[in-house]
Amino acid sequence: MLPISKSGKPHSNRLDAAVYITSGIRGMERGSVSMDRDKDGNDVPSDMELLRLPRRRRE
Repeated sequence: MLPISKSGKPHSNRLDAAVYITSGIRGMERGSVSMDRDKDGNDVPSDMELLRLPRRRRE
């Protein structure tokens, strides 16, 4: 969905920011940022970068 980032920022963070700026809907990324780090404290790249969006449960 998004072009490869030259800055190295995960796609889910970029998508989350774009959705919020455009619509005001806050999402939560699930990917490299929310994954564990290695023993040296470095980020471990995730296999998938996902964005969770809220869904209204009640009317």
